[in-house]
Amino acid sequence: MTLIFLFIALVIFEKVFIRLYEKSWNKGLGIKVGFLEGAVDEGKKGHIIEEIYNKSALPIPVVSVKFELDKSISYMDKSNVTVSDRQYRNDSMSVKAKRAYKREFEVLFSKRGVYKIQNPVLSTKDIFGVYSYSEKYEQESLIYVYPSYSRHKEIIAPYSKVMGEAIKNKYLYEDPFEFKGIRDYTGTEPMKKINWGASARTGSLKVNNYYDTTSRHAVIFLDIVNDQIWKRDDQLEECIRITRNYMETFIRNHIPVEIITNGIDGILNEPVVFEGGSDGAYVEKCLKKMAAIDINKQTERLTSYFILNKAKNDELSILLSVDQSKAMIDAYREYLGCNEGEWICPISSKDGRNIQAGNIHVTYPEVGR
Repeated sequence: MTLIFLFIALVIFEKVFIRLYEKSWNKGLGIKVGFLEGAVDEGKKGHIIEEIYNKSALPIPVVSVKFELDKSISYMDKSNVTVSDRQYRNDSMSVKAKRAYKREFEVLFSKRGVYKIQNPVLSTKDIFGVYSYSEKYEQESLIYVYPSYSRHKEIIAPYSKVMGEAIKNKYLYEDPFEFKGIRDYTGTEPMKKINWGASARTGSLKVNNYYDTTSRHAVIFLDIVNDQIWKRDDQLEECIRITRNYMETFIRNHIPVEIITNGIDGILNEPVVFEGGSDGAYVEKCLKKMAAIDINKQTERLTSYFILNKAKNDELSILLSVDQSKAMIDAYREYLGCNEGEWICPISSKDGRNIQAGNIHVTYPEVGR
């Protein structure tokens, strides 16, 4: 009889305990999962931070943390990771009362884009291992993976030509950032231009001499049409990388630059619009917009822009496009008018070289060599 009462008491205790545990296991328990960095370049490493805290007096024997991630992001330590269309991480640990825990995972970002970690799930079982409990935490962490720099040597020649046109020896106004050399003081220069170090070394007053920067500005056309029979993903990614090369170089040399694209923002699902600019803040804005471009979204062709607009006389025009169609060639040539323009057309080993136009200087970086 005693054993029967003991058994009944244990059953009642288990039911009551499980009921209480079900209501209170997640009280004071929380989790935060996110990217440590706000932005990285493609091909670089970053970190994911996982934080668990337990503010209650109730210890949790085992908790599991689950969240998913785009499979283009690679964990350096692949323990507890499964991959299908997405990749899923499932880590377990014991959480003591009134304690906080923090773990860090190193990852490799191999592909340009905007990536999220959303709504991690915390789950556990009761101490008898019978019932499972879980809770989803509504949160979001975002990281921008910027395009890397293009390493193609073929773009050096057009770059040098364009920059040679942008910075000359005969100019419209003096640029205090473009240092040219040192010359003798004539008595008409303001005192702030005197180079006191050079004056002390030579025994006579010397002043800094600067290049003047022309009023020319650069316009980069980034064409993201990808509707051909054979997808051009690698070539389009190279177009975006080269755009970064040119944009940052122009900004570094204090040349105003504008980027015009038909790319679509994969997050907002709307056309990407770059505003003009010439400072460091503009660079960051542009890189975020480049990261957000989805090359597989349907978009309008740049030919319509070229048909409706004309290049300005002081414009440095650079087209990044894999579209070698006659319609694109004619439209760009018509847009340039009497101006000359650059066309950088990344190609694969199987692609032809079809662009023929007298006022267009064409460069074919080969992708995948």
